[in-house]
This record gives sequence, C-alpha cells and structure tokens, in this order.
Amino acid sequence: MEPLFKSLVRDALQKARAKHGRQLTPHESYAVLLEEVDEFWDLVRSYSGSDPPHIRLSCLISMLEELSQIGAMAQRAAEDVILPRLEALNCQHDSVKVEFRARD
Repeated sequence: MEPLFKSLVRDALQKARAKHGRQLTPHESYAVLLEEVDEFWDLVRSYSGSDPPHIRLSCLISMLEELSQIGAMAQRAAEDVILPRLEALNCQHDSVKVEFRARD
C-alpha cells in the first residue's frame, strides 16, 4: 500500500496536470509554489492548539492538503521545467545526481 502523503501528492499532481497542463518557465513554477506556500502559511497562522478538537482537525487536514499540493508543484517544476532544460544542455541525470552528492 502506498503511504498516505505520497498518494496525496500523486493525486494533487494528476489533478494539476489535468487542469493546467505543463508549467513552462522557472518563473511560473516559482509563482505557483509561492502561492501554495502562502496558503499553507495562512493555515499555520490560524492554527491554535486551544481551538476545539473539530476545528484543529479541520485545520490539520487542510494543512496536509496544502503540503501535498506543495509537493506536487515541486514535482511539476522539476519534471516540466528543470529536467527538460538539463536534458537540453546534454546533462545526464546520473551526472546531476553525482553533482548533488558531491555538494553534501
């Protein structure tokens, strides 16, 4: 069985691609991610541990939904915008992984 969060990200990614198609530029990707992070931040600011349990539950579920959308939009940015540009520069994915490992 697929972990819950991974499943939520997958579903959010499918919905976003069906509704909006591909992202075209890094600027578009940034704007979409920023919007999702802002929505998450609004929920974080509204959350209070002293609220009644049903209010906290609703807010936490909404936070999880926003986090799944952030994950999906990050994946869209990578797959729609960044990786195709790396391929256009003749970068191999393995060399990118090696470069990332070298930075750690």
